[in-house]
Amino acid sequence: MFLEKICEEKRLSLAKRKKHINEREMEERIYELKKRPFLQTFSKRFCTDIKIIAEYKKASPTLGIINENVKFDEQIKAYEMGGADSLSIVTEEKYFKGDLAYIKAAKELTSLPILRKDFIVDTYEILESRYFGADCVLLIAEILKTEDLKSFLGMCETYGIDVLVEVYTKDALLRVLSLFEGNFLIGINSRNLSSLNVDLDNALHLLKEVPNHVPVIVESGIKKREDIEKFMDYGVSGFLVGTALMGSNDPEREIRRLKYGEG
Repeated sequence: MFLEKICEEKRLSLAKRKKHINEREMEERIYELKKRPFLQTFSKRFCTDIKIIAEYKKASPTLGIINENVKFDEQIKAYEMGGADSLSIVTEEKYFKGDLAYIKAAKELTSLPILRKDFIVDTYEILESRYFGADCVLLIAEILKTEDLKSFLGMCETYGIDVLVEVYTKDALLRVLSLFEGNFLIGINSRNLSSLNVDLDNALHLLKEVPNHVPVIVESGIKKREDIEKFMDYGVSGFLVGTALMGSNDPEREIRRLKYGEG
């Protein structure tokens, strides 16, 4: 299964990374960094406007390199000009061709809050995310036990980094809801991370199970304005869009189409 494979590979690569920058060195630096308001940006569940988290990812396990013509600086600027409300930077290296350095580079290009999207399996990565400038970190409920998830959430609060907790199944959603105290966002992923199949109807079904006071981000599979509209009546705080933007020849216009129905 892809999810199990990638998590095991992450644990092995982490052992090497920990030798380069120790936790004490990172702790000494993170409190100097000013955090941008990711959680605050998406804290409202029933929005009259559509909010977009625009994702930068060079590749995916199903597509390989998504668009050979994409230039990092131009893509980030296009996202901001198009009206994106925040950025998601995929940092997983093997399958998504990501890099933590992209977060630091994006910080210099835009004033938007930034999510680090990765398969986080160790508390070291939370500190590392803040050290490299991330304002929010993705935690995937399907790869973390409840006690670990609770511990990770506590560490995120300590280090001043916002959290998007991702679910795909109803069981994971119920576990996450049991921990909800208004201190994180829930992300409903339309992509099954084991099979990698996308099912928007599954995301819609789960969205209906979420209490109205809980902010929700819908992730994966959003390609057109109609995909967004099918979710809006049930309350969505934002939509995370990656492949549709990375594959577009005009990502700035694509964001406007998703947000405002233009074009």
